[in-house]
Amino acid sequence: MAHMDRKELLVVLLLAILVALLATVRIYHGPLASYPLEREAPPPRRPDSRDTTAGQSPAADLAKRLPPFPIERYTPRNPDTRTMFEAAERVFLQALIQVATEPASASPFLEAAISTYQNFRRQYPSEPATEVALLRVAQCYTVMKRFPEAARAFDRFLEVYPRSELSPMALLWSGDNHLKDGETEKAKARLDEVITQYPTSPFAEGALLRVAQYYTVVKSFPEAARAYDRFLETYPKSELRPVALLGSSDSHLKKGDTAAARARLEEIIKQDPTSPFAEVARQRLAQLKAVPSPK
Repeated sequence: MAHMDRKELLVVLLLAILVALLATVRIYHGPLASYPLEREAPPPRRPDSRDTTAGQSPAADLAKRLPPFPIERYTPRNPDTRTMFEAAERVFLQALIQVATEPASASPFLEAAISTYQNFRRQYPSEPATEVALLRVAQCYTVMKRFPEAARAFDRFLEVYPRSELSPMALLWSGDNHLKDGETEKAKARLDEVITQYPTSPFAEGALLRVAQYYTVVKSFPEAARAYDRFLETYPKSELRPVALLGSSDSHLKKGDTAAARARLEEIIKQDPTSPFAEVARQRLAQLKAVPSPK
């Protein structure tokens, strides 16, 4: 069984301890926010909301915080191997905390996480956790907004692990990164693959929303409006519904259907009048106020 060099193990242990201490301090200053794939920025937290994860040990709660959750079969059995993998996970956790609190300071943690995951893959190529490690490298590039590298890393994952249970996630993130990199047709192919091959996975929902966003990017507004409306029909209780309603409103407006655009905005306000999305909807309705509805 492979073992790390003692000097390297000591370095990894010191890094893990340092990052765990930093994370324990910083986790009290704001919620942990994973990178949002949605086009729109995540809404601000309400004053009355509580962060139920605050005060928990980042190391102890790591499996609950970082998707994909390191389920049993991905957990290294050898203590040295597990130490190195968990060190990389802690560095990645700290990077996500930095993104949520001090984005400019997150890059060193993300670079360190990439390096540690890559070293893990080189030293323990037969470990099931190498699958997660490659996915994490791609996620790190995504958080750093290095979209071409992220897209290549996700595509590499799909090539190396074509039958992985994590494929729907990798396909969704690959599509999102290709879309952000301007490779719209590659993005559409990845998103369609999620929807057709994994229709019952939790990632099909996000893929369908991004298909609508794809049509918006390529300025096919009638198709975008239909795709947004399909999302709203397919996922009537989705947490992403306000995002889809805003996108649908914009698409209907750009294709000349002012009445439908208004109706989507009014639905946002009716559903939750105190939400940040409702505030955006009110602003857009005010802009449409002078535009007469077609008779």
